[in-house]
Amino acid sequence: MLGLVLSASFAVRLEFSPDSVLYFDIARNIAAGEGFSSYHLELDSAFVPEKRLLWPPLYPLLLASGIKLGLSALWSARLILIISYLLCLLCVYKIGEIHSSPSFGIVCLVMWLVISCFSEVWRHVWSEPLFYLLVGVFFLLFNTAVRSLSRSLFILLGIVAGLAVMCRYLGVSLSISALAGLFFLLAANNNEGGKGTTYLTGMFCALIPFIIIVGPWFYRNYLLTGRLTGIDRPASVSGLFTNISRFLQTTLTDMILPLLVSGGLIAWAYFKRGERSGLKNLRDREPDALILLSIIWIAVYALVLIYTASVYYFDAINSRLVSPIYLVLMPLILIVGYKYYENIAGEIKLDNLILGLIAVLLLGFAGYQTNQGLAGLKLDKMKIYLPAAVWIKENTPPDSLFIGSESWWVRFKTERRILELGYPEKLREIPAKVDNFLRKFGKRFSKTYLVFLRPVPLKEKNVMRGYKSLGYLIKPRYLDQYFAVYEMTAQVVK
Repeated sequence: MLGLVLSASFAVRLEFSPDSVLYFDIARNIAAGEGFSSYHLELDSAFVPEKRLLWPPLYPLLLASGIKLGLSALWSARLILIISYLLCLLCVYKIGEIHSSPSFGIVCLVMWLVISCFSEVWRHVWSEPLFYLLVGVFFLLFNTAVRSLSRSLFILLGIVAGLAVMCRYLGVSLSISALAGLFFLLAANNNEGGKGTTYLTGMFCALIPFIIIVGPWFYRNYLLTGRLTGIDRPASVSGLFTNISRFLQTTLTDMILPLLVSGGLIAWAYFKRGERSGLKNLRDREPDALILLSIIWIAVYALVLIYTASVYYFDAINSRLVSPIYLVLMPLILIVGYKYYENIAGEIKLDNLILGLIAVLLLGFAGYQTNQGLAGLKLDKMKIYLPAAVWIKENTPPDSLFIGSESWWVRFKTERRILELGYPEKLREIPAKVDNFLRKFGKRFSKTYLVFLRPVPLKEKNVMRGYKSLGYLIKPRYLDQYFAVYEMTAQVVK
């Protein structure tokens, strides 16, 4: 019930980033039968609508499914978030239970509820919540598959691994980790009753559905652009050591509460009994498949993320990018203190007092989040766009093109096509590049407009002079406190 309240409070005040807008745009195009594409265009776009590579298809496909069923894109996102959150809670509990016991599963569940209240991932229209769920299901399937040696479970494992890549390209780390874990188990159990042969068979059973799922998508991308994922822009602004530092700093900061709890249990047990055998007992404990895969995946995910951020043009490493590992890292951190205490001072029992305190804590968080959600409904952060958006919808053709920096809101609020200029460093080159774009694709738009934040900066007035020098007629059409819209008419033959 608390999980439902929290997930609903996250859902009612979802926030948007440029990624969110693109997810919605792609989903709307899919629902309209225009394929995995977007009218969020750029100066170097090779297609209209633009064929998208950098954003994997699973999340937009689910959004589009909701749209086809009659839901809005926003309510589709809310439904996906709520379902993902609730099922993630179940996965966290089961992972904790497998590590130790049902009581430890409750400890992990409580910790996840608290951590999620401070995570930005659950407050945005992003694919991460769905990816969290796929990670949790993947780990539970792996643990069950290597214990039961069931071919059908290995096939399901391959399916989930493929879906994870189709949700986030960093999901490839799951398949790499699973193969490494199976090779480790193959080497360790090669002479135990045919287990080695079964693990090898399991690899092939998992690889076949994985390739079937991811193969067509990467083949499509390669045919369109000669690239597999779209992440091919070199010269990252961050060096290797900077990214390693960011990864470690982000992880330690976000995991400070589990670290404190685990450290507190160790200190409590040590001072209670004054014995030092707890860590020795932990060292003597035979690692299971879940712990093995958790350690391998955390390492592989870190390597893939740091490499990508260091070699390619990529977002700076932050909590959003690192957070998927927390689903398995948090139980690993807690199990150290939990088992140490258990070995030294006896079993931890969650009596009624502790359960009562946990309930009060979670109710407090749930109340706070719900209040924030209601406040978020009253305070629309996008209200400054509404007057301009209403004018655009009522006074411009649906297939118009709007050109400007940070013009994403036009596409989001009005579904008009946009040519996003981003944050160009060489403004003098913009008119010529826009002119080149319009010469190639201008006939696909009935009218073309420029949109600026007000007051229009001098540098952008110079850009308008550049358009005029190329033969374009610029006429003001709409002005309010925040935005200015100009119609741009070509006076030259395109």
